[in-house]
Amino acid sequence: MLYFNWSYRIIWKINVKKILNKDCFIKFIIKSTDSEQYKDSELKKYEHVLKYEDMLKLEGVGWIEYQLPIGVYDYYVQPSIEIKGSINMQIDYVRNGIKEEEITYIPNIGDLLPNFHKFCPNVPETFKDKYFSRKEMENLLELKDIINHL
Repeated sequence: MLYFNWSYRIIWKINVKKILNKDCFIKFIIKSTDSEQYKDSELKKYEHVLKYEDMLKLEGVGWIEYQLPIGVYDYYVQPSIEIKGSINMQIDYVRNGIKEEEITYIPNIGDLLPNFHKFCPNVPETFKDKYFSRKEMENLLELKDIINHL
């Protein structure tokens, strides 16, 4: 069980890369209680299902934070997920909080700083002795080449 000082909404950071068939769903399951000592029968259980049509909106958009539309008002929370069908996806973390939007898109850092290396082509002085230019890297031998030459 995770201890949340307060809980209201559960937020998952997920990346739905590819949905491989139409007969699939993602079920978010939250079990919760206010007590450290509990029996499984005493847990409150909340479920939220994303069906195929819902997942199509998330497929291929990259990392998002998905806020469950279920309010959880207990301190101890056990989040889990059940997937039916073939879905290529990643889960990074689960947290509590409250946001205006159900889905928050997380931008790719490359989109925020396009061509950063063109603006700052110089290597900081601290890393000068650890830096090899591309031309120098092309001239380095690989370990397998050395072993094969012996």
